[in-house]
Amino acid sequence: MGRRAAVLLLVAVLGLLVVGTALCWRLLSSLEQAAWLATSERLLSVGRAAASALEQGAGLTLLDQIRRDSSLEDAYLLDEHLRPLGRAADAPSLLRVDPDRVLAALRGQPSIGSAYALEDGEVLAGYFPVGGATVHRVVVLEAGDAFLAAPRRLRRAAWGATIGSGVLAGLFCMTVLLAVRAAARERRLYGQALRGQALAQMAAMAAHEIRNPLGTIRAGAELLRERTGPSELVDDILAEVERLNRLVGELLTLSREPPLQLSKLDLAALCDEVCAQLRRRFPDAALHIERRGEEHLEILGDEHRLRQVLLNLTLNAVQAMSERGHLQVRLLRTSAGAQIEVSDDGPGVDEPLSHRLFEPFVTSKPGGTGLGLVLSRHLAERHGGSLELLPPEPGRRGARFALRLPWRPPRTS
Repeated sequence: MGRRAAVLLLVAVLGLLVVGTALCWRLLSSLEQAAWLATSERLLSVGRAAASALEQGAGLTLLDQIRRDSSLEDAYLLDEHLRPLGRAADAPSLLRVDPDRVLAALRGQPSIGSAYALEDGEVLAGYFPVGGATVHRVVVLEAGDAFLAAPRRLRRAAWGATIGSGVLAGLFCMTVLLAVRAAARERRLYGQALRGQALAQMAAMAAHEIRNPLGTIRAGAELLRERTGPSELVDDILAEVERLNRLVGELLTLSREPPLQLSKLDLAALCDEVCAQLRRRFPDAALHIERRGEEHLEILGDEHRLRQVLLNLTLNAVQAMSERGHLQVRLLRTSAGAQIEVSDDGPGVDEPLSHRLFEPFVTSKPGGTGLGLVLSRHLAERHGGSLELLPPEPGRRGARFALRLPWRPPRTS
């Protein structure tokens, strides 16, 4: 989905939601007004019936019956001096009586309106004249929550529908925005993948083109050394050829990405083998190689690739210590799989370099290609794991790397 199409869709949906919310609110408001009108008409009918019955001589007990039957808050009779008739102990407070409406009722004009508020809602009061041409009494009916339940339910429904529509509109807008961001990110990642694929193909082509003349140069340098004897110049040429050949091999490994050869692998045995190989390669007593941690930890992985990663990390550590110091390889069991820590007591990694350590061609070693750690992290990530530089342990100096591996690689490996 393009950005313009997403914006148009968002605007259209927002417009529909606004119109729908407005129509819903208008409909519920109309229903509420109709309910209030019906309620007022009902109270008006009850009040006129009560006034008519009192005119014909009904007793005041009629008001108690009307209050119970119609679920009213109260029903009482006032005289022209605003005094309740037939009520003494439980007479209504004059604060609840509206003198203006009483006077209007004494002039023969019934009225209905808001009276006072209770904890659970507003009370509606109706004032109805009792008598013919001369009115000396007024019936007052007070309707509370039980009598006014219908319009209040509609009002709550109106507010609920409006708030719900607003929440749905917000959620939908957020969903559309997240979809737009996800689509943009997907396009960006797709572009990066295409560029990465092109770079990998270019690196493979360049590596193949470089390897052939390197073979010719090496053969010529070795022939020259046989004819002229030992020469520092020839040795330098062969050393540079070997370095370029190693760089070409790493570029080919990065560009080809052959599938992993997965099998059950004991990481403890692999760590022991790598440490034993290092001891044979560096027999100097000044270099101490220690293997610690789990004695048996089995995962699913590519033994050849993981051995390559461990050799890269351990050889980097040995070279950083100038083949003199303490190298430790520790295998730990984690909830997600395994963690192999390779630490040394060399000079460590400078702070500016630590942020670019896993970038191609970034290295602090003379003659280094700057691809060893890049390749190692790439192989770890293909296994579904990670490789990162950790801060040194308290009281120690040097560099410490953590290789984290899951129990089994993802299917896309």
